Amino acid sequence: MKTKFMAGLIATLVALIVVVGIAIFLAVVLEIDASKNWFTYTAAALTIGTWSGMYSWLKPKEDQSNSVDSNDPPARQG
Repeated sequence: MKTKFMAGLIATLVALIVVVGIAIFLAVVLEIDASKNWFTYTAAALTIGTWSGMYSWLKPKEDQSNSVDSNDPPARQG
């Protein structure tokens, strides 16, 4: 992925699809009412986990060799 913004955008779209899919599944297939809070908490945890996983997988890897300028003296690096 080119930028952290694009990684975050794609992760957000995937998480949105996950949360809508879970909501449709709970409402239509299982016919769960809103008073069952543990279903909501489980869906929220799955969505947060999905977003975190997608973002960490897609975000650009920072190259440590390019971050330090070789012209600076050792006390100035970092």
